[in-house]
Amino acid sequence: MGKFGIPEKQYGQIFTMKIDMAGSEITFKNTDPNRNRELLEKYHSLIKKEADIRNGLVGSWQGDGGIAILGTQEEENELIIHGEEMSRVILDKLLAEIPDKRFRIGVACEPGRFFEKIEVLPNRGFILAARLESLYGKKLANGSVLVCPANIYSALDKSVKQLYIDPNDTLPDGVKLYIYIPKNGGNHILPKVPPKTGGEPVQTSSTLGSAPLVGGDNVSNGSTEIQAASTPPDLFSLEARLDSSDPFLKRKELYFTYIIHPVRFPEQKISPRSNKDLIVQNAVNLLPLGSPIFEVGDVVRNDWYGIYVAEKEDAPIIQKCMFYPNRAFIFNDGGWSLFPGWEGVFYPGALKRPLTQISEFAAGYYSEILKYSDEVFITIKFKNIAGLKRKTSPGKVPPYKAFTYDRDLFAQVRVPVKDIFSEEVLQSLYNEIIKQSNLELDVWGWQHE
Repeated sequence: MGKFGIPEKQYGQIFTMKIDMAGSEITFKNTDPNRNRELLEKYHSLIKKEADIRNGLVGSWQGDGGIAILGTQEEENELIIHGEEMSRVILDKLLAEIPDKRFRIGVACEPGRFFEKIEVLPNRGFILAARLESLYGKKLANGSVLVCPANIYSALDKSVKQLYIDPNDTLPDGVKLYIYIPKNGGNHILPKVPPKTGGEPVQTSSTLGSAPLVGGDNVSNGSTEIQAASTPPDLFSLEARLDSSDPFLKRKELYFTYIIHPVRFPEQKISPRSNKDLIVQNAVNLLPLGSPIFEVGDVVRNDWYGIYVAEKEDAPIIQKCMFYPNRAFIFNDGGWSLFPGWEGVFYPGALKRPLTQISEFAAGYYSEILKYSDEVFITIKFKNIAGLKRKTSPGKVPPYKAFTYDRDLFAQVRVPVKDIFSEEVLQSLYNEIIKQSNLELDVWGWQHE
């Protein structure tokens, strides 16, 4: 039996804390090396001490960054309570013991595969915690801060909730965020509100925005007229033509596919492998990938490139991303049926976050890496879902009538590249899957889930 009672390589609920020292590059550049070592030892030993008290695991990330995880295969509320307390105590103690430095923490609690070696652990929760720390920590506070999503905040006791601030900000998929700032540790950065004509403040509505890609600027969004396909094209022949050896085409278990390709394939081909460094860096940061990750591709003809997730290099593939010379990109995910309690059931609401993450990556891939701006088809599918029972997300009253899927799920839109990550596109794709799951949009749609 592994740590937390989770067997090695098995799935469970994983609480992830990602921490970083604000302004560390300047600190290390202008400080004596011996002083830097003392600072890092003090910083990391404090994290380890608090994690050890709770039987947690710790690791480092990109120099001075730190990771601490807790896990369980039981009820997640107790895990969240312990994980949040650990994170908050670490932030408070760092401020007390290293008062001239400030630290940012992002936390998340998501299902994932457990590995004793923390360096191969990154999963959806790790990606979320890292983004909360690096993107939202800087955006929402000017000092020490702990950023958590709504599912963690909602599990806390009332007395603990009172320590948090509602910054009136959300993730791209609509999940609310909350921040804890230690006393005398910093301040909440209030959002800038544009004035009306005459100088009176007005309410602003939040819109989706893309995180900066490695080597690129933000992907811009705008209003879009979504053209939905009335009948599915022959996507199986497309997939087979792109990669006839793809094991997902022969898979009999449930899997999810996201396909995006130009409406009109350009005559000039590209070499995906030439962009592999940018692809891998941004895929690890943005896509809902598990671990470990391996590379694959046609080295001789150099006409396609991919990365995949498996327990080891020659083991069955769990997730796979393929990049093609005609600028097509396919993401296959067979991990949907591997989570505890998912045997024979499907949660349509669980699509929201991975769809958002994949779309954010796709937007940057086309606009920043490929420098392509024309129209694309986006298609999502759930294959081999027939016979599974629909199950709704915890915390909501389920529909009174049971429902069993009898066919694969399919949704498609045609949009310009600049709108790949727009809320209109995400909502259109998501709501189509909700409708095919026999759920009402005014209760279960994008705006309500």
